[in-house]
Amino acid sequence: EELMLAGFLILFSSRSFWLLQLAYFVAALLLLAGMDSDIIYQASADVASWIAPARALLTHQAFVLLGQPDVIDIYRPPLVPMFNAIFLWIGGNFGFKLIIIAQTILLSLTATMTGLIANRLRSGIGVFAAALVLFNPNSLSTALLLQSETLFTFFLIISCAFLLFIIQTQKWQYAIGCAVALSFATLCRPTTQYLVVLMPFILPTLLLIQYGPQRFLYRWIGLGMFASIISTVILLPWAFFVGKVEGKPTLVSSEISSIYVRDQLITLESYTSGLSIDAVSKKMKAEEAGLLRNSCNELRLNSPDRVTCFQAALKSNWKSIRGYAYLDYLRAMGRSILSFTMSGGAGNWHNIISANQSVDITSAWSSSEQGNAAFAFFRSLSQLNNAAIFISLTCILMSTCLKIFAVIGFADLLRRREFLGPMIFFGVCGYFIATTLFLGQSRYRVPVEPYISILAAFGYLTVYEFFQKMKRYF
Repeated sequence: EELMLAGFLILFSSRSFWLLQLAYFVAALLLLAGMDSDIIYQASADVASWIAPARALLTHQAFVLLGQPDVIDIYRPPLVPMFNAIFLWIGGNFGFKLIIIAQTILLSLTATMTGLIANRLRSGIGVFAAALVLFNPNSLSTALLLQSETLFTFFLIISCAFLLFIIQTQKWQYAIGCAVALSFATLCRPTTQYLVVLMPFILPTLLLIQYGPQRFLYRWIGLGMFASIISTVILLPWAFFVGKVEGKPTLVSSEISSIYVRDQLITLESYTSGLSIDAVSKKMKAEEAGLLRNSCNELRLNSPDRVTCFQAALKSNWKSIRGYAYLDYLRAMGRSILSFTMSGGAGNWHNIISANQSVDITSAWSSSEQGNAAFAFFRSLSQLNNAAIFISLTCILMSTCLKIFAVIGFADLLRRREFLGPMIFFGVCGYFIATTLFLGQSRYRVPVEPYISILAAFGYLTVYEFFQKMKRYF
């Protein structure tokens, strides 16, 4: 165990690591200095749903609607609003920028954890892996806006670090750390709730990969169950709070679930029919489920009738999704995976550095016909100015190169019969691809950027060693 901890701490003795951190903070603060609070607020996706509950917490000291303190607010999980509320309270008029400063620190810590994990798997690549996180266009742009992914990713990487500790020591205290971090991540975004349930299967599987069949299998299953129970206990208070409205313990309201599934249906129909996302969205608003949703929004907040109405809309959308051919699912999923892995997060950068485009990339994509992915992409680019096009192509190029090196690193680790790291990272990436389903985009990839970066660092090292060997023959 002491050797394991020493392997983690070796990163801090590197001068390159501290110079990297200095360069990152200088760059981040220069970018932040050029942004006013209006840009930060306006350019952040779903910003009101994260800031309004934070302001309500400061005003009413409860999870309620800001203008209606007698109505509880269950639209978003609690941890990000709590995080935002702290810095709004400290910063006052400077509150938005203080949140961003806190998020840049979180990204620094996330990169540090990434470097520590990478160094633990192979000494010497930690600084490079950390750099790939800090200067990743997707991760950095997200940290500079009021979004939930930075805090979510921070807790997730801590959970992954504890997972490695568990596998290498099989100690119960690390299972507690893993469970707590995972439950905190789930209280930022509920995407990881299924990992809590899967923990009794995940841990024994990883231990079997590491050690092979052992007489400790039942103990390993017990370790996974223990972690799952700890996480569940931490999540229960919020589940019961949401259950006051929903009628049963749950982490997500029927309203936000119905929005997520509706967006899945819109995307699936757009990819299948070839119509633009905007056109499909407009058409669906006039259909039965869309009309039902309108009637749901008119019902009293948190009333049983409103919950029942959104549940009906949710079921209607799921029924529509199940009506497609298998080939339609495969095509839509293929496009989603391509977008999830290769998109660069350029939309955020357009806003952060003020590319002054009349149409942003998101609007351009939504208005483009989706019959052919390549045609839709180039049509979207054609609606942007030259600066925005340059930003978009640069971000996509960087993202693509990162994935190429990650694939090389993954293959080389398997060739060396080092299975643990690749299985963890591949599992995390696969999980987020599966939960994203048809809505693949760079924003949803932020939580897996650290794991891709570790694999890419291995890939870079593999390519470097290959060319060093080739030099001997020339």
